[in-house]
Amino acid sequence: MRQHVWLLLVLLLWSAPALGQVTSVQSGDWFAPSTWQGGVVPDADDPETVIAAGHTVSASRTASSVMDAGCLVKVYGTLDLGTATSPIPAAVTHDLVFRLSQAEAAAFVGGGLFVPTDCGVWVFAGGRWDVHGAPKVRTWAWLAGDVASGAATVDLDGFVGDWPVGGSVVITTTAMPLGISVADSRENDEKSEIRTILTAGGSMLTLDMPLSFAHEGIGADGLAAAVGLLSHNVTIRTELDGLTDINDVRQRLFACTRFMPNTDGTTIGTGGGAGDLQYAAFVRMGHYGANGCYPVHYHRLGESARGRVIRGVSVVESGFRCINVHESNGV
Repeated sequence: MRQHVWLLLVLLLWSAPALGQVTSVQSGDWFAPSTWQGGVVPDADDPETVIAAGHTVSASRTASSVMDAGCLVKVYGTLDLGTATSPIPAAVTHDLVFRLSQAEAAAFVGGGLFVPTDCGVWVFAGGRWDVHGAPKVRTWAWLAGDVASGAATVDLDGFVGDWPVGGSVVITTTAMPLGISVADSRENDEKSEIRTILTAGGSMLTLDMPLSFAHEGIGADGLAAAVGLLSHNVTIRTELDGLTDINDVRQRLFACTRFMPNTDGTTIGTGGGAGDLQYAAFVRMGHYGANGCYPVHYHRLGESARGRVIRGVSVVESGFRCINVHESNGV
């Protein structure tokens, strides 16, 4: 009898998931308990979520959600946050959120290999991660004409009527550099302005606040402000506990995303992690000072990256770089 009890205990331990790990057992919606082992939907307290090979875990096309991923999402199957043939409709929003403690942020290692303490999305060979928010005609445009300080409407050089009301835009500075010092560069950077869209129609945007600086439009000198859409209905972001000053880059210790050539990143892949990223916002992603930990990183995929698409993506308040295509051909 005692031997039978010990055998049962060993079998239970062997078949149980790792502590805090949530693993898919079949294809299905992210929020369907039947998708996950033990009927447990991932949440912020789970350090690791695994999409197993052969499974497709999808975001709803009809209901908005916040998808708490804890620290780490490992993709061996398919994680579907919208595809080119089935994008997330404009009326639906999805946020994939990594909620990190200061201890988790401090544990990042970086480099070219898989490190389980480097939080974020890791797409391994054979895995696929697609992100496709609501498509836009364009996600940036030039100012069509000069705009004075105090203006609250801007006319662009193309259609932006599909930009979302309530979304954020950046109007880049056209101030000429005062010099080459760091202080001069920062002063110029501060003349780029972020505003919220109140109305969008045709080529016109109405902003929530008047502009603080003048911005040049298309003219004979070839210098013009670009206006870029920062907000999309699919967002991948980090919420870092204890963040006190977003302007201090040393505090930008955020999660990252990587498409890997194999399981460890030691060689260039011939069938590495796949996926396209379109019309999505990467907010507070990338880990300051940790090499390889960027908002988007296609890492040494070689020819297996050919045909991958990055389109209409915004990177906001990055911790380290923006989009890094490293030895990955044809993206």
